[in-house]
Amino acid sequence: MSQSKTKALTLLLVVLLAGGVMGWVAHQLATPTQDPPARSVDALMARYTRELHLDAAQQDSLHGILVRRQHETRAIWVEVHPRYELVRGRAKTDIESLLRPDQRQRFDVLMAQEDQDREARARDRGMIDTTGQNR
Repeated sequence: MSQSKTKALTLLLVVLLAGGVMGWVAHQLATPTQDPPARSVDALMARYTRELHLDAAQQDSLHGILVRRQHETRAIWVEVHPRYELVRGRAKTDIESLLRPDQRQRFDVLMAQEDQDREARARDRGMIDTTGQNR
C-alpha cells in the first residue's frame, strides 16, 4: 500500500474514532444514567412514582429536581453541542472526500437518517426545548 493511502486510511480512522468519542461524550452528557431511553421528566415521574410508590409530597419534590436537572443538562448540551457539530462536520467532509459520487449520495441519506434519530433522542431526553421557554 502506498504511503498516501496509508495516511488517508489513518486519517479516516482517526476521524471516525474522534467522531465516536465525541458521540459517546455527548451521549453521556445527555443521559447521566443507563436507564431506558425515555428520559423526559414526565416519563421519569411516572416510572419513579410507580416503582418507588411516591406520595404526593415526594412527587412534588421529585418533579422540581427532575426539571432542574433537565435545565442544567440542557445548558451543558447547548454549550458543548456547537463544538460537537464542528468535529462531526469536519469528519463528514473528510469521509465524503474519500467516497465516489454514488457512495456520497448514499452517505448523505445515511447522515440524514442519523440526524433525524439524534434529534428524536434529544427531544425525548428533553435536550431540545419544545416549550419555547428556554431558547
